[in-house]
Amino acid sequence: YYGGPRMMAAALKINVVTAQNFQRQYFAAFPGIKKWHHAVAQELQTTGKLTTPLGRKRQFWGRLWDDTTLREGIAYVPQSMVADILNLGLWRVWKELGTWFNTVQLLAQVHDAILIQYSEEVEAEVLPIVCALLEIPVTHGGRTMAIPTDVAVGWNWGHASDENPDGLEEWKGSDERRRTTDPLLHRYVR
Repeated sequence: YYGGPRMMAAALKINVVTAQNFQRQYFAAFPGIKKWHHAVAQELQTTGKLTTPLGRKRQFWGRLWDDTTLREGIAYVPQSMVADILNLGLWRVWKELGTWFNTVQLLAQVHDAILIQYSEEVEAEVLPIVCALLEIPVTHGGRTMAIPTDVAVGWNWGHASDENPDGLEEWKGSDERRRTTDPLLHRYVR
């Protein structure tokens, strides 16, 4: 957020001229981003605080004209919006499904995802409800948006592969896989 060409070049291990050219073309194609940067800077330097469209307020105590504070301010709204929307969705899933005969058990909130568990027999009914509960429309500046939800299912947190057939795979309305029996697991469990 608000990284200049030097910061971008260092992060991507490219030369500064390439980063400058990219940023010039990018901001020409998307001029609203620069306008938003300026609006955030003006609000931050005028009031010392920022408020997200969901109403979360943050007071900034550092040097309001400093680039570090400005980068924090520009990152604040989108980052906290994702966390607030996810936590609101998590609460909605718990309220709707966690108290409904413990259909869904909430296990974790991990950065931009939630981890749940449920009985395999109810997957087809539960996951569309979870997706709907996680899509929360937010209105700001006369426009409404909702961050789309995607779902991955599996019996462990790793990605599915030949070595890990029980891992996470994108859910597309059903998952016909059945849990494999891992001979290593049998060796240690017996």
